[in-house]
Amino acid sequence: MLAVCSLFLLEATLIKNFGLYWEKERVDWGKPRVMGTLLGKNKKSKKSPKVDFRQQVGIYVLHNDYRAVYVGQVGSGKVNSLFNRLKDHKNHTPEWNRFSWFGWRDVNANGDLSMKTEGSHGTMSEFLNQIEAILIMAINPPRNRQNGSLGKKVDEYEQYREPEKIELRTASEDIKYIREGLSEVKKRLEEISERSDE
Repeated sequence: MLAVCSLFLLEATLIKNFGLYWEKERVDWGKPRVMGTLLGKNKKSKKSPKVDFRQQVGIYVLHNDYRAVYVGQVGSGKVNSLFNRLKDHKNHTPEWNRFSWFGWRDVNANGDLSMKTEGSHGTMSEFLNQIEAILIMAINPPRNRQNGSLGKKVDEYEQYREPEKIELRTASEDIKYIREGLSEVKKRLEEISERSDE
């Protein structure tokens, strides 16, 4: 029984995943009656599905470029999702253009957030290491020589970037475009020819 408890404590962590310095301008904030998204991809596994972290709970940091300007939590008060809290800040808190977040909810194999947020705190040492890592990552103090480590079981997510859309023309559209261009060149050549004849 003790071995099973020890194994659980080794695998348990407070923070399950995180994102560093996501850009406010790249968030899909939604429209009236259309929910936005807070999409990320696992940094280690490029084949992993996109994950919507809208409903994540945990700690977040607002940054002006890379300087921390505000620290908050989400999940214990009236506003119970990361997305809603960030949207509130977008509308009422000036001077931030990036944010970092440290989430309690794990990502399931299908890419959805787990609803479980309780009972996985690990040992006191792991807890303290994670809190220290959050502070180091958020504040980036110049006297710390090492980066914070949240642990091997914690996944970093990059902000998802929509692929750039390239507009393709049909062959007939290309021919029309070329004809219009040639017509314009012909017209200018005729004008030049008329001037030289004078």
